[in-house]
Amino acid sequence: MADLALAPLVPGLLYVRSCMRFVRGLDELQRRIQLDALIFAAMGTVIVGMAVNTLNAHEVPLGMLRRGLDIGESFVLMFVLWIVGSAIANRRYK
Repeated sequence: MADLALAPLVPGLLYVRSCMRFVRGLDELQRRIQLDALIFAAMGTVIVGMAVNTLNAHEVPLGMLRRGLDIGESFVLMFVLWIVGSAIANRRYK
């Protein structure tokens, strides 16, 4: 049964390989833009997560975020911040 539990890792690893091939195919400027956007998204997600957890620790009512950010909310937040970071980086390098 443990073998079946690890089965979802195979498509995940194939997806990571596909993303790495995509990034290797980019030119230097596009790599820089994607790196800037990814760093912006990752740091923004960490900061928002810390803020939510700090507010929860001080018992500030946050509605549905009273338990913090779960994995799905973190991915959605990171994706939105990646879009914002891509727009900012594209504007910066034009």
